[in-house]
Amino acid sequence: MSDVIAIRVSRHLKQEIKELDISSDELRDSLDKLVKQKKLGKLVKEIGIFRRRMEKKTGMTESAAESIRWDREHGH
Repeated sequence: MSDVIAIRVSRHLKQEIKELDISSDELRDSLDKLVKQKKLGKLVKEIGIFRRRMEKKTGMTESAAESIRWDREHGH
């Protein structure tokens, strides 16, 4: 199922889209990538907040390299 999203753009942008022959599929793909990037950014921010909370509670800190090394050594 799909829905329609209508957005208002400047005439200049609309003309450039037309001149560059950018398809609706390309626009849809770009929008999908933007949503994924924003979601990933939000997760990274939440992980940072969680990590700082854990550091305060446990008093332990480790580098990203140490964390990755541990994951690899333990088959994660």
